[in-house]
Amino acid sequence: MVLGTLLASLAGAQAQTVIPESLALPSSAVDKTKPGFVVRVFQATGPQLPNTLARTEDQIAGVLINPATGQPFANIADLSLFNPDGTYTEEGTIAYGGTFFPGIPGTEFTTINIALEAITYVELNPGTYTMVVNSDDGFRVTVGNTSATGWPRSSWANTTAAAAPATRCSSSP
Repeated sequence: MVLGTLLASLAGAQAQTVIPESLALPSSAVDKTKPGFVVRVFQATGPQLPNTLARTEDQIAGVLINPATGQPFANIADLSLFNPDGTYTEEGTIAYGGTFFPGIPGTEFTTINIALEAITYVELNPGTYTMVVNSDDGFRVTVGNTSATGWPRSSWANTTAAAAPATRCSSSP
């Protein structure tokens, strides 16, 4: 099992990377009867923030500082339909298209300054795979074993393209 994380943000393009077996979890560590994604959505108040990967990751980590207060930005996404731990369970494919992310518009009824993280487990056999991600603001995909590090951080696909091409990755035997 490989844990993949999708961050809605901006980054540079990368074509193909081998995912090492060392990043895999044993299949017994994952409940395969519950497909889908665990989604976390964050929204910051104020004027438009920079649309960068660094801003997105800081916002998700809770360390993006509001210059007006000197404190981290509060999350103003509407979490009323989220799980008690602040996550949203997306049971199918993420294809928000013409709809808003869960929790958006937020409590201030705006649709700017949003960061989304979606975590899923993907079972891969050795071979080459094409994974398609499309975003008008860009994205970053990472893989890793969260039981070892707390969060996955091995990046294997980044783009700033408005309509991203298919991304290829290979899993090692």
